[in-house]
Amino acid sequence: MNIIKKLNNTNYLEYQINIFNKKIEKLKKHFILNKKDKHSRIGLLKIIIQKKKLLKYLKYNNFKKYKIINKNLII
Repeated sequence: MNIIKKLNNTNYLEYQINIFNKKIEKLKKHFILNKKDKHSRIGLLKIIIQKKKLLKYLKYNNFKKYKIINKNLII
C-alpha cells in the first residue's frame, strides 16, 4: 500500500494511519499462530481505536484526503 510515497514524517495523519495498518496486518498474522494471546488482542483493539479516531478526525477536517485514503485502505 503506497498511500504516502515521499513522506516519512509521523506528523502526517496519512502516515500514522499507514503505520497502524501495518501493525494491524502484522498482528493478524500473529493471531493465526497464537489464538489465545489475549494481551496482544488488547493491543490490537487499542490500535484499531486509534486508527478510527484518526480517520474520524480526517473525515471532518479534510474530507478530500479522507476519501483518497479510504479508497486505498481495505477496511
